[in-house]
Amino acid sequence: MSQIPTKGNDSNNLEDSHYERLPEPSTTSYLENDLLTPMWKTMSVHPKYSKCFLKIHHYLISRGAGPLSASDRHYIAIMAVSRHYCVELIGYHQREFKAAGGDEKWLSQGLSAVSEKMMKLNNVNIILAHRPWRLSQHHIKELTSGNKGDNWSISEGR
Repeated sequence: MSQIPTKGNDSNNLEDSHYERLPEPSTTSYLENDLLTPMWKTMSVHPKYSKCFLKIHHYLISRGAGPLSASDRHYIAIMAVSRHYCVELIGYHQREFKAAGGDEKWLSQGLSAVSEKMMKLNNVNIILAHRPWRLSQHHIKELTSGNKGDNWSISEGR
């Protein structure tokens, strides 16, 4: 089993004979942040899963490419992890949301304070979290139709 990453450990401690070295950008950002240590303690038991998680998280959240702002990406992440009460990830994304300039009312007042556009994601989020096989073309049409400023574009959903 690989060593549990903590602040001060070298990113090379994530290597072991069972899987490749994690990509440097995601490794560095997680290891510099003590706040994810409890999550790593759990994930270190599952190295294949943790590697996959980091790659996906880096691609979707950290790399900053695409039409969504960093604060929007982190709020969507908060919505997603909240469905499963993942306290460590909720806290992490709340801090990142604030650091990215997100509206703190969204955190203190919840969905009642978010934009209509963000609110549209709630139904899809519930479906994806609990019954993803029920997501249909109708749900995607709901996201992409309505007032122009409240619509999600296909490129924002990628």
